[in-house]
Amino acid sequence: MLEAAEMNRLCPGARALGVYQLSGYRMRFSRFHDEPTQGSCDLEVLDGHRLWGLLYEMVGTEYDALDVMAGVDRGYLQRIDVTITNDNGDTRCATTYRSPRPGEAFKPSVAYTRPILAGARELRLPAAYIQELEAIVATAQA
Repeated sequence: MLEAAEMNRLCPGARALGVYQLSGYRMRFSRFHDEPTQGSCDLEVLDGHRLWGLLYEMVGTEYDALDVMAGVDRGYLQRIDVTITNDNGDTRCATTYRSPRPGEAFKPSVAYTRPILAGARELRLPAAYIQELEAIVATAQA
């Protein structure tokens, strides 16, 4: 999840389809398995947990560019298929990224986390979820 301006900068052809929830995962920051100074936002399996985000319809070439930025070719992240649901009960299949071999915790910069937190606030996601994201970011940056 990113604020609209950041997503538009990265993928100007992406079209927002609405807010959806993903069950069974929590956000974390992890290092890349063979690059200890770099890492990314990642998904941690956690039964009973939910996270929220904005679903986008992507332009193929822009999605391919995201793969390069995410390090898919280097094995840092991989695309995974997930099932997501919105507040109206609409269930869809979607694709997101997850580390296939996460390393230790990664300490992201403020510049990296700012668009994530701003996006959650911009979407007016549940207050408890925004507080959880803020706590995850604060712990990671400590």
